[in-house]
Amino acid sequence: GRFDPRNPLRPLAAWHGANAAMKLGTGLVAEQLIDELPTDFPPDLRLRLLANASPELALRILGRMTTREARLQRALFLGDSAALWALVRERNSDDVALQSARKLLSLAATSAELKALAATFLSHRQFVDASNAYRTLSADPEYAAESQYQLARIHFLSQDYASALDGYRAVVAAYPGTDWEKDAGYQVANSLWRLRQYAEAEKEFLQYINRFKVKGVSESATRDLVDVYRSLGHYEKAIALIDATLARKPSVATKQVLLFSKAKVFYGQGKFSTALQVIRQLKGSNLQSTAGGTSSDELVYFEALCLAKTGNVKAAKAAWQRLATRPGSYYGLLASQQLGGPPAITPRAPACEADFDRTRKESIDRLNKRRRPLFVDAAAPTDTVAELMFLQLWDEAALWIDQTRRPDAALAADLSYVVGRYNRAITYADRLPASSPDMQALRYRAGYGKAICDAAAEVGMDPLWLHAIIWQESKYN
Repeated sequence: GRFDPRNPLRPLAAWHGANAAMKLGTGLVAEQLIDELPTDFPPDLRLRLLANASPELALRILGRMTTREARLQRALFLGDSAALWALVRERNSDDVALQSARKLLSLAATSAELKALAATFLSHRQFVDASNAYRTLSADPEYAAESQYQLARIHFLSQDYASALDGYRAVVAAYPGTDWEKDAGYQVANSLWRLRQYAEAEKEFLQYINRFKVKGVSESATRDLVDVYRSLGHYEKAIALIDATLARKPSVATKQVLLFSKAKVFYGQGKFSTALQVIRQLKGSNLQSTAGGTSSDELVYFEALCLAKTGNVKAAKAAWQRLATRPGSYYGLLASQQLGGPPAITPRAPACEADFDRTRKESIDRLNKRRRPLFVDAAAPTDTVAELMFLQLWDEAALWIDQTRRPDAALAADLSYVVGRYNRAITYADRLPASSPDMQALRYRAGYGKAICDAAAEVGMDPLWLHAIIWQESKYN
């Protein structure tokens, strides 16, 4: 109550006061302080109040929140299965959906409900639960086709390609003329490709492409067939297929992939100057970032390979040196290797012997340098994050900065890392220029260093390569 209402820390003082009041058993005081919290108060901090709240007060807190986590907690408090079903149907890809699905598994009364739970488990790669649900569903004629397809997909995602192939072929045979037949036919070709049965894969891809001549439907199969031809060494077939597809003006994403594939085919044939021309054609275009598409770093690296093969070693080294300034990136490591850096398959002790607290200390040092000075004028303007940083309340500052409309990415990355919110540190650090040296550890090691080093040691792999591959594929998702 001694805090000036205009003080930026007044809401935090009310929050701490509410926690203290609940611990002391003075629920009325706690309610009054909770009522004072502003609408933009961090939801994670509101949820922390539940630990000390009575059931009545907990429901009052949750009733004013609209986040999915709050709705989950409210549903669990009330045993409200309808609310849990709503959370699953609204979105099945987050942790709230998975928790809801586990609570609902014994309550699924219809095939439609079981399907919703199966899809949720599958989206989280919970293959045992998903398989059990789809096997049960397969007995319902309305869901049999989808269930059999998804069971085959689970085998595919588990890298059991032989079982996946059998499953997809069964769907093709059982459901002719349906979309399930079409989708399973494509996956039959994909499974054969993964099994390295390239000749059969070629036949299946061609059959699929010729049967479904719809833009967007056959493009992905065409891209895959080009890779099959490259695996077979059938370079002329690959070039002919690429040129025929480009003449039909495919999507931008497909055009980019096919041009890059064309350059790689020429490179595989030893036609390095021709490959270089295609790469420069791609570099001169407005390269779009797409899932599975070509990145600018990938183009630079491959261009350097072509330059080296055509005798322009100086230009190639200059390109690799630019990439090597980002040693935590996949193409940075490849470039470093081209310049005589460490080989790919050698355990690299220094990366794992480093003190994993060092990055946290460096972040704290940067945060301390950005703390505001002592005020001579008590009325000087400030804000909540600055005040929390002054008090070295990093945890609360990290949660509060998430509420900021346009947060300082470097500051937010350091705050997130210091309090162990590594996924948030990655998100914020990724917004910063690649040349920011302080962000490399936050961006790549990002708190997962020990797990990565342990996994790398098991297979005798350089942990930096494992970090780089994880970043390249999913940014630690």
